[in-house]
Amino acid sequence: MKLYFLGTGTSSGVPQMGCHCSVCRSADPHDERTRTSALIETDDHQLILIDCGPDFRQQMLRFLEAHPYAPDTTLPYHYQNVAEMTDEQAKAAGLHEAPRYDYALPAIDAVLMTHEHFDHVGGLDDLRPFSIFQPIEICAEARVAAPILRNMFYCFREKRYPGSPHLVMREISPDTPFSIGTTQIVPIRVMHGKLPIVGYRIGDLAYLTDMSTLPDTERHKLAGVRTMVVNALRHEAHPTHQNLQEAIAFARSVGAAHTYFVHMSHGAGTQAEADRTLPHGMTYAYDGLEIDL
Repeated sequence: MKLYFLGTGTSSGVPQMGCHCSVCRSADPHDERTRTSALIETDDHQLILIDCGPDFRQQMLRFLEAHPYAPDTTLPYHYQNVAEMTDEQAKAAGLHEAPRYDYALPAIDAVLMTHEHFDHVGGLDDLRPFSIFQPIEICAEARVAAPILRNMFYCFREKRYPGSPHLVMREISPDTPFSIGTTQIVPIRVMHGKLPIVGYRIGDLAYLTDMSTLPDTERHKLAGVRTMVVNALRHEAHPTHQNLQEAIAFARSVGAAHTYFVHMSHGAGTQAEADRTLPHGMTYAYDGLEIDL
């Protein structure tokens, strides 16, 4: 299994617009953070997206640049070789045959939604080119599914407008594991301030974002986790997100071999500073980071 960090920033991203602090002025590309999202390639070569924020298009353009299609790629791709014009148009243009080009996109099977805030759902419409080849499942609990179905009704209709995303809603329960292909997904209820949201465990990976607290009744779902992704907003306290010290304490209590912090604001400092000061086994993830699980 492989995890691709598409974005690692908070709702305002980093740099924060209009800010001239040292983090926002940093020349280190690791300090440029788009909204938090991740892509998982499972052992049976399915692609599962976790959240789909307003930077999704930019993130996937960057991903495609790093992982261009090749016939021998192991990354699951949908591929077509497309003619630029008809044979008649080619003949009229004095061409022996119509020029052709490759059209290839990663084969995203499903999106796991953590909650309904815009920085986590605002890119769903940009799934449209990925759903040309097959419909994409959107996995969300009922409260989260409702505004998506209401606001993006045109994506879920049986008869959709040509070119619209082809999405299928799959309602999940935070209490019930489910599968995508042969991969089992275990939802984990976490609290985002007073808002109940969902994290996910997939094998030895736990992915928790926007968390302020974990209910005691959910703690057992993290037993034996080897890799954990969890939010660490900034150094100062915040009412609905863990700050860095809280995230470090939480990581120690879970005891995963590797913990990657995400959903950072400019208040979390620079990547270089974190690399120098974080405890062993803990690190800031950054946009474009890839890890084998």
